[in-house]
Amino acid sequence: MMDILCLQEQFDQSSIKLLLTAVRILPSPLAELAREGWQQPLVVRGDVLLTGFGRTLVHRAPNNVAPLLILPPLMAGDMTSLLDASAPVTVVRRRTDTLEVVDDELRETLGRASLHIYCTDSFETALKSGILVASNGLPIIWAYQSTHAATPIVWVGAQLLLVSARTDPIDREDLLLALLKWAETKMRKSGQAKPTEVQPADTLSADPALLRALVVARCVRPDLTSATLPEWLAQHLFRTVGPDVLNEAIDAYQPHGPFDQNGTPNTPTPDELKTDRG
Repeated sequence: MMDILCLQEQFDQSSIKLLLTAVRILPSPLAELAREGWQQPLVVRGDVLLTGFGRTLVHRAPNNVAPLLILPPLMAGDMTSLLDASAPVTVVRRRTDTLEVVDDELRETLGRASLHIYCTDSFETALKSGILVASNGLPIIWAYQSTHAATPIVWVGAQLLLVSARTDPIDREDLLLALLKWAETKMRKSGQAKPTEVQPADTLSADPALLRALVVARCVRPDLTSATLPEWLAQHLFRTVGPDVLNEAIDAYQPHGPFDQNGTPNTPTPDELKTDRG
């Protein structure tokens, strides 16, 4: 039986208890998860996003090693800024109970494409990548993963934690388990490096997003050094950076002057954040 994390603050809710039929639940405090991240897929109810720590979970999720799954109740409205998405994303109240499994991996696991599950929410966005389940062409379960994200955030509009007369119980249980297994396959294993390509000698290998974070750190805390930067980046920008990665970024962008010989940031500008030296 697979292990799934949930919030200790939500563990006693009857909807979360439904997970016990499919997986082993490991409750953990919200503040701890927001501060330190998580090593297994994390399932939360969407009402946690009304709290500061809940929003921190979403901000931390792209750099985490395991996916975050957000199930109803969801907050209707725009969530573009919450996700820092490149196109508008809106949660829309729309009831349906006829679903079509779009993702090939999920469909193969389930052994069928059509499901009868009560849904209260769908997602309106021009970002079509990551649609797992849809209804009349609208995403019902959507895995959002930005370009530099390690793992996806899975938004679920289907009532997978609700027993309803409008839901086929077998469909609900099968989709819930299949989705959790799908999330487990998307984990970034500890120490696993992302695929890299051989680059020309004049091409910078450091992540441009990391250099942007260094510029922010320089503007906010000019006293930071290469020794104190990792902790500050983790606490304030939710960027977990090891010493090797940080040193690689420092070396790659040395011509732009982010750090002096003592490891203290100089004053790079956003215009200097280029992916090559040309």
